[in-house]
Amino acid sequence: MSQAPDASDWVVALFVLALFAGPLVNVWLTGRQAKTAQEADWERQDKVAARLLKAQAATAKTSAEAATATSEKLEVIHALVNSDKTALLENELVAYQTTLVLLEAEHKREPTNKTATAVTLMTNKITELEAQLADRRRANGGPK
Repeated sequence: MSQAPDASDWVVALFVLALFAGPLVNVWLTGRQAKTAQEADWERQDKVAARLLKAQAATAKTSAEAATATSEKLEVIHALVNSDKTALLENELVAYQTTLVLLEAEHKREPTNKTATAVTLMTNKITELEAQLADRRRANGGPK
C-alpha cells in the first residue's frame, strides 16, 4: 500500500532537486554572463574598428594631399631645372657656332689638316646639340 508523503519525504525531494538544479542554475548563469561579456567585447571592438577606420581615412586624405602638393612642387622644380638645362645647351650651341665661324675663317686663311679636323668636329658637335635641343623642345611642347 502506498503511503502519503510526509514532511521528511518533501525535504528529501527538495534536497535532491536542489542537488541537481543548483549546478544547472550555476551553468545557466555562467553562460549568460559569458554571453553578456562577449557581446560587450564585440561592441567595444566595433567601436575601436570604427575609430580606426576614421583615423585611416583621415591619414589617407592627408597622405593624398601631401602627395599632390609634393607632385606639384616636383613639377615646378622639373620645369625650372629643365629650362635651365635648355638655356645652358643653347648657350653652349652659340659658343660652338661662334667657335666654328672662327675656325672656318682660320681654315680659309691657312688651311691645315688640324683646322679641317677641328671644323669637322665642331660641325658634328653643333649638329648633336641642335638635335638635343630639338628633342627637349619637342618633349616640352615648345617650338622646334
